[in-house]
Amino acid sequence: MKFTENSSGLTRLPTLAEVLSRKTKPPVDLFCLYLFLQREGSEDALDFWLDTQQHENLCRAYFKDIRKSGRLIQDVWPEYLSSARSKGSIYSNLIGLAEPSNNFDRNRLSPSPINNQSRSSTSLQSGHREQPVALDNFLLDASNNSNKQNLSTSDFDPEKSVNTLVSKRKDSKRNPTTIPRNAVISHGDLFDSAERIYFRYLAPGSDKEIYLPPALRIQNFGHNTPLTDIPDLFYPQKEYIFRALEGGVFPRFLRAKGFGNLTPMSSLVRLGLGLFLLWFAFALGFCFIFIDYKPQKTRVWVLLPFLISFFLIWSFKYNIDPLMVLFNKSETTPFRTIEIEEPYVKKLLLIRTALVAALVALSTAVFTLIFALVPGHHL
Repeated sequence: MKFTENSSGLTRLPTLAEVLSRKTKPPVDLFCLYLFLQREGSEDALDFWLDTQQHENLCRAYFKDIRKSGRLIQDVWPEYLSSARSKGSIYSNLIGLAEPSNNFDRNRLSPSPINNQSRSSTSLQSGHREQPVALDNFLLDASNNSNKQNLSTSDFDPEKSVNTLVSKRKDSKRNPTTIPRNAVISHGDLFDSAERIYFRYLAPGSDKEIYLPPALRIQNFGHNTPLTDIPDLFYPQKEYIFRALEGGVFPRFLRAKGFGNLTPMSSLVRLGLGLFLLWFAFALGFCFIFIDYKPQKTRVWVLLPFLISFFLIWSFKYNIDPLMVLFNKSETTPFRTIEIEEPYVKKLLLIRTALVAALVALSTAVFTLIFALVPGHHL
């Protein structure tokens, strides 16, 4: 598969689909989104989306490699082809169905905004057409008996998994939803991938259980789950999570990272320091006035605490540190920064930096003039 580096040239803030596709750069990339969700306690939803996306990629690799072997899906897995014709499938173009069947809910299995990106991929595909996922030493010989066996239903017996469901629940907490790239993808691998996702996110009391409306909850998973349901099993839940992120936390993420460069903790620290220095500036200014300090031009030194205090207070108000922007930095976690690489975000932050700098200058000038020019009166 051919990959190419993406050159981001956005003239707007990115969409959630672009962030999940790794088409954006810091501070509005997938890494920063994950850290933002961690801060809000919602990272499990993103983990679920990424794992289900990887599950779909695994299924795509399975179907693509069947096609590469020169065989047809009706010869290898006729049960799934029959199910896809009646219920629909998001893999219709890979299994030889030019158009989805009219007998299924198109809203349920409509194409995902992201349908080609792997969780472990750090690059983007160069073309718009879906390219086969090449697996080393996979189906090099289409006539190889062992490979034929692994691409058939004979390698998978759901009854064998009944006694391992408890252990799978434990394994789902630590095992990644991956298989070696030089291994043959079998129906058992597809089932194991789905099983890990279920026991990690959907099973009642699971370690990373996510909320889903009752209509989307999978009540049970195990040997009674039809194997033909496995490839499309989590698609409705995945789309629900996508829409929930898109309409909920993602706009807040864009406001935080597209229009600011501070974390809430860092902003609060600036507010506390700013209020303390503002109190000190007022105290110093009133001292100069009420002791009628001479020469009067010495009072101009109140400029320094006023300048720093207003800088910190306006930084808190607009969630932006102008000095950090000038050094091209944005916070990811409190007091840890990352380079600002997205050009449009950099432009927005520079505009807001100019606004904050103007407010700091204006506030400092007004209060400095007041405390420097008012006549002194010795008490």
